[in-house]
Amino acid sequence: MKRLQLLFFFILTVNAVVFAQTDLYSRCEKEKSITTVYISKAMLQMMVNENHNNIDKGAIAMLKDKIDNVLILNTNNSKGVKFLNGLRTEFMSNKKREVLMRINDPNSDVVIFRLPIGEEKSQFAISVLGKDYATMVVIEGILTLEDISRISKGML
Repeated sequence: MKRLQLLFFFILTVNAVVFAQTDLYSRCEKEKSITTVYISKAMLQMMVNENHNNIDKGAIAMLKDKIDNVLILNTNNSKGVKFLNGLRTEFMSNKKREVLMRINDPNSDVVIFRLPIGEEKSQFAISVLGKDYATMVVIEGILTLEDISRISKGML
């Protein structure tokens, strides 16, 4: 009976995590001022090593076995910046999510969040806000802060 309860709890937890990521994508996809890209684990398995748009895809390709999915949100208009700033505020108010690092310089404000979503898995969110642009990259998997730093090298 205990095993059945543990299995049921595990299934609920995994389902909630998958739903939460899908829900975030759905919310952002509806916002027409934001470019939204979702990359599944299957797609990550096919990635080649290259860099593009400040995201080190070579690092992502190298870590593809550790990453479950990636959600990239990008905008360069005021409506989208306001939306992503609101999303960042929402992330900050979530008591389960911790701020790992914050960088504020004259050009941009960067925050890296971590949300534990299992025994070893985490959701990392890298949020970059500038005066007229915003980018957020949400990565789920079994990652370390060093891995996230490697991926976001061009963003920071």
